Amino acid sequence: MLYFDLTEVGKILSRPRGEIRIDLDPGVGPDFVGSMTDMRTHFFERSFDAIWSSHSLEHLHTHEIPHALAEFRRILRDDGFALISCPDLETVMTLFLEHGSDHVIYHSAAGPITPLDMMFGHTPSIASGNLHMAHHSGLTAERLALAAPSGVIPRLGGQTIALPVVALTLMATEPK
Repeated sequence: MLYFDLTEVGKILSRPRGEIRIDLDPGVGPDFVGSMTDMRTHFFERSFDAIWSSHSLEHLHTHEIPHALAEFRRILRDDGFALISCPDLETVMTLFLEHGSDHVIYHSAAGPITPLDMMFGHTPSIASGNLHMAHHSGLTAERLALAAPSGVIPRLGGQTIALPVVALTLMATEPK
């Protein structure tokens, strides 16, 4: 499984067997240093059964997201799938308007997370020099599904956990 996870802010995760990580930041100990928008130098076509992308797409600029999703599709086997989660901008904006910019939404391993952190990236991490944690785009369930490559079947599952997150599963074919 290919794994993108920026939620732990530099903490090296204990990983399941067979898991491979790629990240722009060599400081988080990835197996490969590189961008999810172009993984051709690291991975062949149809190399993976599954991709888990957790809180990573929002770190790309909006025009880069379709490239990343196309790369996900390129490296997935024909019956593979990608599980993608990211902040749901509509829910984050509602929390911002109802509770204020500095209201703590939840506590992560990196500390408290506010609507501003969910919109722009984890402030303490960015302030300490980890510029990779800045968010460059905002996603909703609809925007994420529209960015999916042609021929891919998006299955939305927004708000599946008690956090303001949208989740999407991309599959190349209908499940049997």
